[in-house]
Amino acid sequence: MRSDYSRVALACCLATVLYAGCHNKNRNAEVVQVTGRVFLEDTPLRFGSVMFQPLQGGQPAQGAIDSEGNFKLSTYSPGDGAVTGRHRVRIVCYSLQNPDLKKSSPGDSLGELLIPERYTSFAQSGFEVSVLAQGNAPFLFRLESDNVSKEEAPAEEGSRSEEANAESSTDDGFEDRSTPDKDVVEK
Repeated sequence: MRSDYSRVALACCLATVLYAGCHNKNRNAEVVQVTGRVFLEDTPLRFGSVMFQPLQGGQPAQGAIDSEGNFKLSTYSPGDGAVTGRHRVRIVCYSLQNPDLKKSSPGDSLGELLIPERYTSFAQSGFEVSVLAQGNAPFLFRLESDNVSKEEAPAEEGSRSEEANAESSTDDGFEDRSTPDKDVVEK
């Protein structure tokens, strides 16, 4: 009887060690600094957050958006960046994330969503990026409002003007990520 108990205890210990070793395998993934800027139309988003989710699985990276629209991602420790590889991106901006507001209402509410809802979802944001082991330019995300009239709406994907295609990087060193990469895999 004691022998069966010992076998069960040994099996549980072994399973725990194996789980811990496999569970933390992405903990050692290469992380590189990732920064960027977010705009809603032509105005920097003044608060909110950005999250990169690795397509290969693993720990997502997240960063707060400051008053100039800038962000710096963190995965395991503050400002360490994101794991290398392809990522889907989501951006959120809720009224109660505004650092200028006094937090007076307790609870789980984030307040009113201040950007189009599609940007809050990895699957619907339209943003998929590559984080390289070195040489990452700051990422630039330009969000479009839902309330753009048909006359003002941007052209369909694939019919952008040469000027719009040439506007993929800005003078401030940020790379424009406002449209999905051409190598995004279709679902």
